[in-house]
Amino acid sequence: MEIIKRCGGWPVVDGSTWNEEDFSWREMYYHLRKAGLKSGTILSFSITNDLKNSTKRVIKLDQPTFGCDRAHLRRGMESKIVREYHRYQVDLAVIFGASRPRAEDEMKDVLDFEMKLANVSAARSILLCT
Repeated sequence: MEIIKRCGGWPVVDGSTWNEEDFSWREMYYHLRKAGLKSGTILSFSITNDLKNSTKRVIKLDQPTFGCDRAHLRRGMESKIVREYHRYQVDLAVIFGASRPRAEDEMKDVLDFEMKLANVSAARSILLCT
């Protein structure tokens, strides 16, 4: 819970006390990385060796990191795995203090967004520059 608080809170748990104006993506990413947690949920990037010339470095943009396999997310709620993934999301939010009805509603919105990202995400990484 302390990490969640440092990252700016979690609206599904904080409810009406969560204030969007107090939230900063930059601070959230900083605290996630500092805690050793994944932070590439919307856009993942890294600096790595250029495969064509190992003396150079490149910035690598990558598709989002999904909580469920991209192929299943692209199938939507028709996939049993996606339905179970949604149940897991709801259960996790409830464990952290959200009410079940609120968690079911908000985590469905989160899942819908994640499925949309999966449908438009690139199948491979994109090199930004060398």
